[in-house]
Amino acid sequence: GFPVEVIAQGQFGGGGGIPDVVVAASNTKFKEAADLVCPGNGLDRLTIRQALDRLPSSGGWVHLLEGDYEISDNVNVQIGTGRAVRVTGAGMNLTRIKLAGGVTVDSVFRITNPTAGGTAIFDDLTINGNKSAGTSAVSMIRVVQQASNASVYLNRVRVVDSPGIGIGSTVRTAGAWRFHHVIVENAAGAGVQLGEASSTHTGCRYTGNGGDGFNAGALGLVHQFIGCRIDNNGDDGIEHSGTQAGARIVVVGCAIHGNGGDGVRL
Repeated sequence: GFPVEVIAQGQFGGGGGIPDVVVAASNTKFKEAADLVCPGNGLDRLTIRQALDRLPSSGGWVHLLEGDYEISDNVNVQIGTGRAVRVTGAGMNLTRIKLAGGVTVDSVFRITNPTAGGTAIFDDLTINGNKSAGTSAVSMIRVVQQASNASVYLNRVRVVDSPGIGIGSTVRTAGAWRFHHVIVENAAGAGVQLGEASSTHTGCRYTGNGGDGFNAGALGLVHQFIGCRIDNNGDDGIEHSGTQAGARIVVVGCAIHGNGGDGVRL
């Protein structure tokens, strides 16, 4: 399996080992380690898709070297039964992915799984939705299919200026999400929104988003927040209005303040 919550960072982000495919940005300083190089003209998604297409049927690891990647359409990350795909950067704020001005996309990373299950992992990168440049998107990272029962891990990921939701969507995808040192700020909608899912958030910050900092969505289950800061969002800090049996919010050692609605709304 993949190391999911490793703190030490090196050439290939937070985990050890060697990626299956290494991608360089057009402005990556040292491209010698790259298998593929992006053109840097808004078509970088094609190179990243090519890297993902090279992975075997069981999945694998694509690494994006330090630099700037401009995206003008979705990057589909296909998982499914028995398939795990990991996308990493060189570090938060070192690998920078940005939507091109004026484009309309579903999401930057669009997780699909034609068969239920599977795992998607994102480590050590920043995604900029570039909303001030007239972009449009549902969110920056989301699972598409309803009841897809995917597992999604995000470690040391920053999402800023999404024109929609920061991470997630209103689709009832089921499954489990794990957020570790994730920052979502200045999204037009909710910072994070999930549907019919469970999640754990450790050391995260959701701040300055137009909607809720976190919204459990339709039929939300168990959501745990440990050592998080959720502040200055336009609506509630945390909202959980689900009616599922056993649904609950667990908050430990968090700072929740300055939000437009309730700190925690049930």
